[in-house]
Amino acid sequence: MTLEHLILWRRDLHRLPEAAWKEFRTTSLIAHHLSELGYRIVLGDKLLASNLMMGRDVDVAAEKARARRQGAHPDWLERIGDVTGLMGELDTGRPGPTLAFRFDIDAVEVEESDAEQHQPQQEGFASHNKGWMHACAHDGHTAIGMGLASSLMAIKEQLCGRIKLFFQPAEEGCRGGKALAAACMATTAMLGIPRHRDGMTRINVGQLHAGSGRNVIPDHAELRGETRGADSALNDYMFSQVQRIVEGTALAHGVTYRIIKQGEAIALDNSPALQAELAALARKQGLATIQTRRFGASEDAGFLMERVQKQGGEAAYLILGADLAAPHHHNEFDFDERVMQSGVELLVAWARARLGLVEATLS
Repeated sequence: MTLEHLILWRRDLHRLPEAAWKEFRTTSLIAHHLSELGYRIVLGDKLLASNLMMGRDVDVAAEKARARRQGAHPDWLERIGDVTGLMGELDTGRPGPTLAFRFDIDAVEVEESDAEQHQPQQEGFASHNKGWMHACAHDGHTAIGMGLASSLMAIKEQLCGRIKLFFQPAEEGCRGGKALAAACMATTAMLGIPRHRDGMTRINVGQLHAGSGRNVIPDHAELRGETRGADSALNDYMFSQVQRIVEGTALAHGVTYRIIKQGEAIALDNSPALQAELAALARKQGLATIQTRRFGASEDAGFLMERVQKQGGEAAYLILGADLAAPHHHNEFDFDERVMQSGVELLVAWARARLGLVEATLS
């Protein structure tokens, strides 16, 4: 898989980004690419549990119409139901383990910079969708996934077992809930939640909207925020504290409330043996490795990893270092595209190590 292919895919996705749950064009193009290669395609509504979807408020007809105007694959767009995302499965036809790779596909709700020095502006692939931007490298993640799909299919006869490629929608977004004019008191109380002695806990109230005029008592208010904890128990602690504060504030002020959990993430705990295996492969490619680091962000891949590990499998979250033009979610975000080829090569090397026929025979 050439770097030129990866850059072409990445820049097409960057030019036409799609926000969470609205990735109809992106899903259709990935589905077409994988199906042409020979993968079995499972679409979002058959893949994702509807009762676990959060923060989804989408005019499906309008978003599909937009996707169609912007070059979605027409046949696959018709096959997609109301839910975006997909899985591509490669079955070698030979017994062996199952490997799964996960890539996120949604954009951030950020207006991309129009500064002349911003490379996407310079080279003509800046976002055409107002208020949406790939400011967290998901365009690169998706391109790596598409490149990996091509590379793995090319060596199918050298592999055993099965490979699953998950292209996940709606990774971005941990949003908060609604109350009334009591929202100010609730905000103050939330920011005063005591930190837990057993590990990192954090809360941020990023948005507070209320009222229509300075001399008009607002009939409702909306708070949007985020809680974080170093593990599931600590995250539950923070969220339960928020619930208590909202309930108590509403009771004190005689208002009603509704809490909507728009997103959720837990800690990422890599399986040690798998982490060591990936690190060794990375070093063989000449890449420097860092075994552990403070992540400093929310990432819902933790749920998938936790489920795999509880079923006796191994899971790891891999970060590819690259020079950045600006921090993640910044409107001038951009990354060194050469890292995508390193990513594909590393993941292919791991698939060969786990599913290669020579190793399978020896074991």
